[in-house]
Amino acid sequence: MSYNSHDLRADELQALADDMSCYREAFDIAQCESRNHNEHRGELWQCGECLRVFCGEEGADDADSELCNDCWARLHSPRHAVCLA
Repeated sequence: MSYNSHDLRADELQALADDMSCYREAFDIAQCESRNHNEHRGELWQCGECLRVFCGEEGADDADSELCNDCWARLHSPRHAVCLA
């Protein structure tokens, strides 16, 4: 059953809002999770590798545009093996 806000009295609406406030952390709005910049712009998108959420400031401009900067570097940076004898 659905209700229109006009069907409820003000005190009932306030009680509903108070009840929902304890669940605030469950309804957090997605925000940019980048560690590489402080200014956020553009729409949010999700990295295909780590599944974190980023704004338009993050990400490569090439074919791997679905990867965040950290994942791109981890997957495409040359790794040098070090042998300790």
